[in-house]
Amino acid sequence: MEGHAVVREGQPGDSFFVLLAGQARVVGKSGRLIARLLPGDFFGEISLLDGGARIASVVSETPLTTLMIKRRPFVKLLESEPEIAMQMLKEVARRLRRAERRISG
Repeated sequence: MEGHAVVREGQPGDSFFVLLAGQARVVGKSGRLIARLLPGDFFGEISLLDGGARIASVVSETPLTTLMIKRRPFVKLLESEPEIAMQMLKEVARRLRRAERRISG
């Protein structure tokens, strides 16, 4: 459903998501667009990794199909599949670099 918040900034996070179909946007404070998500993208990893609240909201732009993984299976997956863990870390680093570029101009 368009406009549905899959996760909300500030709420506790106990699930990781992979977008299988559809499009969504990642929005921060005041509804500021941070990124657009397409099939194959993932979100929710930061809350699972550090135990903190969600740092952004993810809002559907089209009907979505997602794969949701809860914390315990997520951690087990990363422990048993180091290649998946490395690919996630690379993507998180890319996102951090993009965010830094936006901040520093």
